[in-house]
Amino acid sequence: MKSMHLIVAILLFFISSCGANNSQNETESIQIDKESFSIKSFIPILNYGSKDDNPKLLNIDFNDAIQGIEIPSITQTPSGYFTFNFQLKNNSKNPSNFYYKIYYQNETYKFLESLNTPDEYFLFQEENFYGSWNDSTYGFKKSPIISNDGEHHLITDSFRIVGNPRFEERYYSNGKNDKWKRNPRVGQYEFMLVVCTDETLNKHIPQPLQNIHLKNDNIYVNPFDFFKFRISDNINDLAISSSESKLKIVANIPLKNGIYIDSSSFDAQDKNRYYCETCGVTEQLRKSACFEQFKPYVAKEFYFDNIPVIADVENDEFDRVDYYWYKSFIPAEERVRTIALTPRHACETIKYKSDKDVLAIKNPACTENDLRKEIAGVRTRHGFTYGKYQVKCKLPKLLNSKHMWNGLTNAIWLLGQSNEAWNARRLCKNGFIPEYMADSKTPLVPTTSYSEIDIEIMKAQGYCPSNTFPPFFRQTTSKNQVKSWLPFLNEEFKDDEGKVHITCTNWDMGCKDPSRYKAGCVPTKYGGNVFESFRYGTESSRGVTGGSMEYDSVLFGGPYFYFEIDWQPNQIIWRIGPEKNNMHVVCYMDSSYTTVPNNQMILIIDQEFHNTKWWIGAIFDQWNIPFPAKEIEGLIYEVTIE
Repeated sequence: MKSMHLIVAILLFFISSCGANNSQNETESIQIDKESFSIKSFIPILNYGSKDDNPKLLNIDFNDAIQGIEIPSITQTPSGYFTFNFQLKNNSKNPSNFYYKIYYQNETYKFLESLNTPDEYFLFQEENFYGSWNDSTYGFKKSPIISNDGEHHLITDSFRIVGNPRFEERYYSNGKNDKWKRNPRVGQYEFMLVVCTDETLNKHIPQPLQNIHLKNDNIYVNPFDFFKFRISDNINDLAISSSESKLKIVANIPLKNGIYIDSSSFDAQDKNRYYCETCGVTEQLRKSACFEQFKPYVAKEFYFDNIPVIADVENDEFDRVDYYWYKSFIPAEERVRTIALTPRHACETIKYKSDKDVLAIKNPACTENDLRKEIAGVRTRHGFTYGKYQVKCKLPKLLNSKHMWNGLTNAIWLLGQSNEAWNARRLCKNGFIPEYMADSKTPLVPTTSYSEIDIEIMKAQGYCPSNTFPPFFRQTTSKNQVKSWLPFLNEEFKDDEGKVHITCTNWDMGCKDPSRYKAGCVPTKYGGNVFESFRYGTESSRGVTGGSMEYDSVLFGGPYFYFEIDWQPNQIIWRIGPEKNNMHVVCYMDSSYTTVPNNQMILIIDQEFHNTKWWIGAIFDQWNIPFPAKEIEGLIYEVTIE
């Protein structure tokens, strides 16, 4: 990319001079007078919500939205468009046409416009989600001929907010605009109306502002930045009206729409075994289901040799004494070699319960002839860039009354929707580690499509300060000398016996561009508190991890609990709490320390059996935890993105 100075210089070629902001944040009744015309009463949304609502609240309609979200849908307004209007008076000597264009932009998740914008943020503004007409190749519209009768004339038109509003080629395939690859963002939207004469349009407004699908020197030009800060105040026949009316978009993911199955992920002979009306491969589910069964890839080399024991850990059939006895005295030849298994049958371990309007996910029970630790979970089907992801759920307890871990990790996390080029992240000057499984010798690449932001909860200690792990180790000697194989907790860990670790991770894939990129524990201030995050060696580290110790009984002992990932362009905030309006921050990272993803991601909620060989800080080893004797069920009550 070229520098801001060159871009600005090229823009200045099109405009007469660069001055102060001539747009007005105004009520709809304020009039803007120009030499040839006057405008007033710009109302961006007439046909949705109450006129007194500000912002107007719209919940995304996910029915038949798998090819791309449309705002509004055909069920939310009669036409499937928003209607807007404004009043235009002709101040010239003759009847005349005038030209106008509406722009919208998501202002909750954007890089801010400013007259003194630093170079990097000036460039990042092209990432903002903005649009205009449904067809971005259409420029300014010509008004009807307006009489010079001294009266204001009503101009009415329509628009809608759709995916890939700039018709970017990276989101096309086989000549088709795959709008779902750049879905509209949740959050609040602002609206701007630009009105001008034919002469002003041709002389002062560059083509990339007339037709937003065009670039200037290979850069998209943000109209909100241009019209607010880059155009002259001295142009008489150009009016810019920024409406005070806003629109807030929220994604309340409907559970009742069911779970769609990607049949290619399951054996054909088993695919119909557990299908039902709300879980399967019907056309209705394909079009409208917002979840699908999560079937992760598990590398066979990440095996563990498990003790040949089946027990109901939750109901105290196994404790710390049992754990250390089996750990110490079960030889390798008696153990069961296995990996964390992916779901065997479609719809077997996930279900929509219509009587309670909940999604249930369950790890199956085992028998002597069927020893397995099977992952269970769901993933969303609609990707978004940024958002406050909030999950209300009752996931299973991880500890029994004797503080013994059942082997599960409860996870709520975001994952890049696709590893294809269309979902590539912003360029990293110093290079990314290309993928999750790449080793330290893999050459760095300028961009990658891999991104991940996690909440993972398991029995572990935090990484910061570094002296908190590993907590204890003892050498085994004799079965008859219990003290030689049953370790005692150090005093510093006794307060954490009933606690689990909420681990928050951002997989920045080792991009060293942030100014505070560093290995080890790094503090970051937020909200009057300091949050420490940990990075392993600088060359091979793919991510940074922070978190908090919390009581298992508080997180999973009540009727439900809230977990939140607040993913913004320059920061990530992790929160938890018993109620939506009663949450506290457990982890914080910003772009000065870690590279925040800017591609499209989906949400995953699952119950995993992690291989603890690569989980430094784990108190117990997965391979010394019994196979589950009973189903372990988690319930998902609400999923909201706003």
